[in-house]
Amino acid sequence: MEKGTGNKNLKKYLYLCMLVIIMISLGSCDFDENKRFIYSLNDMIESDNVALNVKEAELFSDVAKTNLKILAINKDIMETNRELRIILLVRDLEESHREIENLLNKTAKDKLILIPSVKNNIMYQNMIGNDVVFKEVYLEKVSLLIEEEISFLRDLETVTNDTDLKIMAVKIIPMLKSNLDQIETLK
Repeated sequence: MEKGTGNKNLKKYLYLCMLVIIMISLGSCDFDENKRFIYSLNDMIESDNVALNVKEAELFSDVAKTNLKILAINKDIMETNRELRIILLVRDLEESHREIENLLNKTAKDKLILIPSVKNNIMYQNMIGNDVVFKEVYLEKVSLLIEEEISFLRDLETVTNDTDLKIMAVKIIPMLKSNLDQIETLK
């Protein structure tokens, strides 16, 4: 046997041994465990995204419900009140809150968010006889609802990473602040 042939056979034998060791090593690896780890990371990321989307939807829904409450109250006021300054205020509020409602509806449709309907449980007919109390109660209730709506929008602006929702909040907040200013002039 030649010396060169032995080295060649030895090299082949070493390569074969290394190949067997690699195959055994690969065979003993638990790829399923690695996949489970990767899947659990993806699940955590998706879970965080879902939680964020749920919070966004809740805040969005709160804004929409508050806006609908204001519209319902204004409808009641238009049917029961006779004071010109209040009627003019209600018309202005009605116009701006209809615009807000349209923005919310458009965004909800684009983002596939459901907006619940709201029934107005506040009855102002009992206060018709006392215009001063009626006016104070109405102005206070609407002010609180607008402040609540602003708070929901600010929370939404803080929580969301969605640019469309942030832009919507930035558009609506100044409208609501203007409404609050109008109400303050009548208090």
